[in-house]
Amino acid sequence: SPLLNGSSVILEIKNIDSLIKNEKSAEGSVNIWKTFKLKDSSGIKKLSGLSLVGDTIYITGTTSKSGGLWRLRPNDKTPDLIKVFNNLRPEGVSGSSEKNKLALAFDQGSQPSQIGFIKVEK
Repeated sequence: SPLLNGSSVILEIKNIDSLIKNEKSAEGSVNIWKTFKLKDSSGIKKLSGLSLVGDTIYITGTTSKSGGLWRLRPNDKTPDLIKVFNNLRPEGVSGSSEKNKLALAFDQGSQPSQIGFIKVEK
């Protein structure tokens, strides 16, 4: 399962170039940076994408039928839910060339994927 005890995990990887080149990590170079639950009124979502935009991490999470978008600011212990997507599964998030907008990719199973944009507050 991509969850650790029901929580999503972000890893801290020291010297990632060496990890990729050698295909192994030195002891202590990969650590859990943060754990949290991506939860909305319908339950826990599995982390499906994340993107660092400025000093904020934007996170998408999904189930088989729905998903959401969360924001994790530098001093936050847990992400804030920004938007719930009923019947849409956001699988990726990135910054956009437009100020205060994010691009989202939605996996629709056997249907064509969709790309959308959402305005966010700083």
